Amino acid sequence: FKQNAQDIPRIRKLFGNCLDAIKQLHQQDQYMSQGFVRNMLKVSDNPVQIGFIDFEDDPLTVMNLPQAQARDLILFINSTARFFVGDSEFFQQQIHKFLEGHKPAVINNIQKTNDKLLWVTKVPFQKALGHDYQKLKIGILSLQNLPLSTHKREVK
Repeated sequence: FKQNAQDIPRIRKLFGNCLDAIKQLHQQDQYMSQGFVRNMLKVSDNPVQIGFIDFEDDPLTVMNLPQAQARDLILFINSTARFFVGDSEFFQQQIHKFLEGHKPAVINNIQKTNDKLLWVTKVPFQKALGHDYQKLKIGILSLQNLPLSTHKREVK
């Protein structure tokens, strides 16, 4: 995926619009079926409205609401990190801003999951893994030092 400099403001704005839509959903104690960006549509331009598609799965059949909402963000980050390989600071700032006002249980579930993935960011042969690895690493690192997390990290 290649993007030019003119795309950056548009991508940043759309990313923020998607995060706002997910946050509104979460504030209503709702969740997504599958939180990938491919399951979100821009419904209108003025004002920008984001809609959700793909309601085949119901995560609440196997997890609780805070876990389902944490899953929404983790899947969304995984599917959007590719757009921010060169803009990781913005990516992390927006994610942390998104989490402000979320329930501590959601943030703790995200942190707990992310802590289990941190080892991936430390493999010694990173350059050989290419672009897919870079976007995975950006996603994992963007979830470090989350606001209001009370999850106790394991020290190894």
